[in-house]
Amino acid sequence: MSVDVDGTTYEASGPSKKTEKLNIAVKVLQAMGYPTGFDADIECMSSDEKSDNEGKNETVSSNSSNNTGNSTTETSSTLEVRTQGPILTAGGKNPVMELNEKRRGLKYELISETGGSHDKRFVMEVEVDG
Repeated sequence: MSVDVDGTTYEASGPSKKTEKLNIAVKVLQAMGYPTGFDADIECMSSDEKSDNEGKNETVSSNSSNNTGNSTTETSSTLEVRTQGPILTAGGKNPVMELNEKRRGLKYELISETGGSHDKRFVMEVEVDG
């Protein structure tokens, strides 16, 4: 999934649409300066989430591109995260819920779906302040 916020593109991937939305919401909230608690190790998780995520790794990346006149600056960073529980913000909220509280009326759109039945990847898009 990728999202464009004020000219900066943030990308995230995960094994489900829900995880995609959570990861991208965390990235946008962090960029907006809100504490997310993303690095915190959360132990509470439903048994379905445990079986779905057990042993999987997710990649969250941020690509920023700023156009000023004729110059383009591009940076990229990748963060490997071991899935061990639900992703919550510092306030203990779901990142999608918190982002929707900060910016009302956001529409998440599924762009594409790839992979086999046991290895799905989703690309979703949401426009914030655009």
